[in-house]
Amino acid sequence: LGIPFTAYFFRTKTNRWMVGFISIIIFSLYGILVWKAKSRGAIIGLASLVGSYYWLKAQNKKKAVLLLIIFGTIVFGAIKSIKRDASDLEGSTNNRLIYWQSGINMGIRNPIFGVGYDGFNRYFSQYAIGSIGSEGKNRTIHSNWLLPLAEGGIPAFVFYSLFWIYGLRAAERKSVV
Repeated sequence: LGIPFTAYFFRTKTNRWMVGFISIIIFSLYGILVWKAKSRGAIIGLASLVGSYYWLKAQNKKKAVLLLIIFGTIVFGAIKSIKRDASDLEGSTNNRLIYWQSGINMGIRNPIFGVGYDGFNRYFSQYAIGSIGSEGKNRTIHSNWLLPLAEGGIPAFVFYSLFWIYGLRAAERKSVV
């Protein structure tokens, strides 16, 4: 989430060189962290952020399409180069399914207030259905959509959804030229 905020500083008019330099350092550190985490979704998200920026700024859409194809090929190659064995991938998938089921269970059983802020990990074992996964005590739901439902109930989920709808509409209004 910090990457878009650092990217914003590239647009500043005052002390452009220094702010740009700091933004590049921060952006690079986030990139390294994403790469070290071996998160395919985060790499795709980062690539989508950069690709969307250049798509919206492109004067020639044909060149932009070519650039996005080349960029997409590089991202695909980067994702394929991440070395994760089959058991690691299967364990990650199984854990996510367990955590998502538990989060939905929390939201259904506590529809108004959820289990409270930072309550997913605390109350996970009470709402888990069957297995509790293999990540130990420091687990997370791995879903920005289900976390508000689990911890804040249906009102928090609706608010989060409306926040995204508002953001998408605002971005659409700003990008139309």
